[in-house]
Amino acid sequence: MLLNSAVNIVSGFNETSYSNTFDVSGETLFCNCFTFVNYVLKQNGLLIASKRACDLFFEVQKSDKFQIILNFDEIQAGDLILWKKNVVPSSGDSGHVGIIHKYRFPYLEIFDCVKEPHFNDKRGVSAIGFGDIKLIFNENSEYPKGFIWSKERKKTKFTEILFVRARMSHCNL
Repeated sequence: MLLNSAVNIVSGFNETSYSNTFDVSGETLFCNCFTFVNYVLKQNGLLIASKRACDLFFEVQKSDKFQIILNFDEIQAGDLILWKKNVVPSSGDSGHVGIIHKYRFPYLEIFDCVKEPHFNDKRGVSAIGFGDIKLIFNENSEYPKGFIWSKERKKTKFTEILFVRARMSHCNL
């Protein structure tokens, strides 16, 4: 399972920290959300072409390496959540990707790398770990249409969200 693999990978480091530059130095892992998930996928034999979260958002829709989950009730621990920013700022922050742990309506607990914590965040600092995002649903929709990052960043972001599962036949999960 992708989630167990990610947790095991992180347990091998004494320190993790958010950085736009990926660096594995002995007992320290510096990464951002995309480079962390890419590292986990690569450690499991799944190579992707994407270089940023927004690129991965489009890649998974065309790739036989991933299954898009259209029924929100079918999401499982180890699946990925992805969204792209509607407008990519000059800072290059193009969206987000995390590994799903569990769902407690309307909160989704994810394992990811962040520079700002989520709801109920277990990290306390910018690093890899568990935290919740609050999913936003339209009145008649069973699929989320946006999210709220945390109590501190209450701004509701409406954007297309994808839930995907790595196909077992393409990796060593």
